[in-house]
Amino acid sequence: IRGSYGTAGNQDITGSGVFGAAQLYDTQYAAGTGYDAGNSYFVSNLPNPTLQWEVVTQANVGLDFGLWNDRLRGAVDVYSKKTDDLFLTKWISAINGASTIPANFGSLKNEGVELNIAGDIIRNANTRLTLNANGAYNKNTVVEVPSFDGTIWANGALTGLKEGGMVNQYYMHEYAGINPDNGNILFYTADGNLTEDPKDSDRRWLGKSAIPVYQGGFGLDFEHKGWFLTANFTYALD
Repeated sequence: IRGSYGTAGNQDITGSGVFGAAQLYDTQYAAGTGYDAGNSYFVSNLPNPTLQWEVVTQANVGLDFGLWNDRLRGAVDVYSKKTDDLFLTKWISAINGASTIPANFGSLKNEGVELNIAGDIIRNANTRLTLNANGAYNKNTVVEVPSFDGTIWANGALTGLKEGGMVNQYYMHEYAGINPDNGNILFYTADGNLTEDPKDSDRRWLGKSAIPVYQGGFGLDFEHKGWFLTANFTYALD
């Protein structure tokens, strides 16, 4: 897991085939329908020869342990990972012939702890019962977004980036429950009132994301004279 939540990533700089490399060097054109339904030939992608790899700085400290002849064993890791020069889409003036261009800007940080532990409850020549559990806590924070208001989101998109917030934070209307008089859905307005008909200006950063803060699993392994039973469970929280 270790701080894997980020942006598009380095792999999208070159992409696949000619089209990825063209983001660095070539202006691309496409044919389509233009003014008054006429055939047109227009810019579809502008190059950015200054593109570079995202820069990652990471530090982590880990401890592996075994007690009582390894009947209890495990590992714990603490890490901090910062990614600079994020590979993101930058909005530019449409006077250039295209409204976006790939660019390096901004930074984010991932910090967390990972734990893996297992213990043999029964261990002899014929029988072995082992219980195991693992867990991870990861906090990702958008450190810098070089825009005039510290946010990036496409018009109509439900998620975006906000300085100090999490990656892919929801930017949408906040649910307020059900109107008991008619059964309709209620939302909060920008000034905190209730409405059944929210406006686009009522959308807000909700401080929530689809990326879990806590996740892991637990289970058991049982063996007895050639028979075995394995059970695994996973969870994701917050």
